[in-house]
Amino acid sequence: MRLESARDLKQEILASEHHDKLLHHRRERWMANVTHGLTSASSEPRTSGIAVGICRNGEKGYAIALRLQTTASEAQMEVERISAAACHEVDVSFLGRVQAQHSPLTSGSSVAHRRVGAGTLGAFVVVEDDPLLHFLSNNHVLADCNQASIGDEILHPSPIDGGQIGTDRVGILAAFVELLPADQLNTVDAAVCRVDEDIPSEPRIGGVLPGGPIDPEPDEPVEKTGRTTGRTTGRITVIESDNLEIDYGPLGRLVFHGQIQVGTEDGTRFSDEGDSGSLVSAIGPGEAIGLLFAGTRSSGSKGYETVVNPLTMVLDRLGARLVT
Repeated sequence: MRLESARDLKQEILASEHHDKLLHHRRERWMANVTHGLTSASSEPRTSGIAVGICRNGEKGYAIALRLQTTASEAQMEVERISAAACHEVDVSFLGRVQAQHSPLTSGSSVAHRRVGAGTLGAFVVVEDDPLLHFLSNNHVLADCNQASIGDEILHPSPIDGGQIGTDRVGILAAFVELLPADQLNTVDAAVCRVDEDIPSEPRIGGVLPGGPIDPEPDEPVEKTGRTTGRTTGRITVIESDNLEIDYGPLGRLVFHGQIQVGTEDGTRFSDEGDSGSLVSAIGPGEAIGLLFAGTRSSGSKGYETVVNPLTMVLDRLGARLVT
């Protein structure tokens, strides 16, 4: 067929009712397999499992190129339907999963336990009595709210971003601070992953190693880089916040003491779902202040607020120190 015809047919295929139904079915099946948690993001995979393009068919003609990325029976049926619509002028091959080159691991990377939707790598640390490199994030990111076992695989990217067991392993859960029930006080939501030795890592943030940790000060300008919202800036609104209730879904409302709260001057979000685990640092010197772990879902009288564990508490509880 001619190039113009191939382009028109490709658009018809992508806009067809059958293709939309296949897409919807795969979305529903994917969402059913994702564990609900504090880290799940609003975005979802937008793929039917078939990449549709144009390729050569002989010296002068063109054909519809179908590249399968799944072996699901629905996709096979869709190929047959498309082939018939294109009068069998199709070129079909199995492409498999295409993975972005996430090298090296760095602060802000998408990471999570295999049962958790998405979270963020905070910073690289060294822990007591272990020479291997580790990284920080939250308990609810790496340890699935106390439900994981030491030695469980940690994935990069996170499952919600396409990470799969085995192929996307970057390390194992090495330690976590247990989240305590509502009748007890929590100070941190934290865990560490021991990085596999063959995984390249970049501990610098924006080309600079983090300093600190330092104690927070009210009104101090801060920044973070997270999996969902990238780099954002804000200002510390509250320090040493006690009796702060955080909704942990199935665990109920847990109570935290000694926390930091961060807001923005323009009412925008400093963080969103999937940013849990981000390192919060002072703007300018880049000295680390805390580990982001929660945030408000709606805007209060002072806008959206993000809650941060003081990094001194996190490092102390995990017996770790920053790679600086």
